[in-house]
Formats: sequence, C-alpha cells, structure tokens
Amino acid sequence: MLEHVGVGSCTEAHPLYTASIALMVLTIVVGTPSLFFYSAPYGRFHAKWSVSVPSWIGWIIMEIPSPIVFVAMLYALSHESSWVDHAVSDAATAMWLFHYIYRSVIYPLRFKSPNKPMDLWPVILAIFFNVANATMNVYALACPAKASVFGVSFLVSLFSWPFSGIFRPWDALQLRLCAGVSLYLLGLAANRHSDAILRALRRPGDATYALPRGGLFEYVSAANYAGELLQWCGYALAVATPAAALFAAATAANLVPRALAYHRDYRARFPSYPPQRKAIIPFLL
Repeated sequence: MLEHVGVGSCTEAHPLYTASIALMVLTIVVGTPSLFFYSAPYGRFHAKWSVSVPSWIGWIIMEIPSPIVFVAMLYALSHESSWVDHAVSDAATAMWLFHYIYRSVIYPLRFKSPNKPMDLWPVILAIFFNVANATMNVYALACPAKASVFGVSFLVSLFSWPFSGIFRPWDALQLRLCAGVSLYLLGLAANRHSDAILRALRRPGDATYALPRGGLFEYVSAANYAGELLQWCGYALAVATPAAALFAAATAANLVPRALAYHRDYRARFPSYPPQRKAIIPFLL
C-alpha cells in the first residue's frame, strides 16, 4: 500500500516526509511553550474530567505505531540505492526498534497500576507524533539527498561538527557512529535503571507517590526522562540526519517542561526533598 501511494521513491521530497517535518516543527514551536504552563494530562497530571482509558492500553496504542511504521517504511524504501552508509542505517534501525518494541509492549505490561486512567486525547496526539516521527526518520535514511526540507539540516551540524574537518570522511563517520551509539546505550541503561527504581517504589495496585532514590535520581528528579533524552541525542549523533536531529529537539521540547513539572511536584509533596537535585540535567537544570 505504501508503494501504491508513492512512498517508495526518492525522486523528490515526498509530501508525507514534508508533512512529518512540519508536524515536528509545530510540536516544538507551539507545543513547548504551552507545556511550561500546562502539563500533559497523563500520569500524576491526569485530568479527572477527561475521557480516559486504562494506562497500559493507552500506552500500547500510542507507542506501537512507531515500530510498525518504521518497519513498513523500511520495506517500502528498501529498493532505493541512495541509502546512507549501511552501518549507520543498521545502527539506526537497531536503536529505534530496541527502544520502541520495549516501550510499546514490555514497558506497559510491567505497570504496577495498569488500570490507572490515562487521558485519551494525549494518546491520539501521540499516535500522530509517532507516525510522523517514524516516517521522517526512515525517509531521511533512505533519501538523504531529498531529506533537508525547511532548512532543518543545520541541526545536523550540532551533532556532527566535532568530527568534521578533523578526520578523514570514513574515520569521522565511524567515530561519530561509535560516539552516538555509546551515548544511546548510556541513556538506555539510565532509563531502564530509573524505571526499575520507580517500579520498586510501589506494590501492585498502589497509586501513591514516594521519593525515588538511587542512581541518577540522586542528581535529577526525572532520571528516566534524562536517560531517554540522552538516548535520542546519541541517536541523532550516530545517524546525523535532519530528521534525527529534529527528533532529538522534539524530545527535549516534550521532556524538559514535564521534568520541570515533576520537579515542582516532588518539592511540593516532600518538604525534605533533596535541595541539590535538579529537574533533568545534573548540576544544571
């Protein structure tokens, strides 16, 4: 079906890619300022008046499109000859699927309170985000020459400039790829460890909040978010496409305001909250 609508072609920047980039830019420009004043209604910020679904179901529904669309786009564009270096595309695919298969299937099935309500409208918005995100990232891997619309290619330089002009092209690619994958794995370990700490705070069915301690939580309130942000910055460094860089920026745009909201909530709930802890970036923010 994807080939029928013309996705499987690098002859020009496809409208789906252009629309996906536009949605990401809109998410950053419009969504980020609003999140500083209004926390997305899920988790501890659930709105009681809203239509909701059990959290484990909502999480699966909103996350599962990402690996499905990613694999579908890989298939649709597999015949193209303009793919980025195979080592880069293979690493990007492995990082993407490893994260999202866990996030969409394993993670929600481990919730201690799986029937806790989750607002429906953030689930719907997340579906659009994840479909657009997977679409633009695979297209940028398959059609790098056509994947720099809206001038967002300048974001790539933020992740690749330390390696450009210093090493030979092949050496620079290998160093950038190794550095990016290393950051991704470091963030992945921090994210998984932080999730385990949060799960251990509750018994099954318990919805109360407790003070997390240990690991990265000794430095930041949203250690799980810090790990995830590091993951996608590592991905952007390794892949070095405009789509990957834009995704890292969109991740920061979503997670930083929410981490600040978590930080304020923790400080309000626990009068003896450790004063040295930051929100998401150790020692800084």
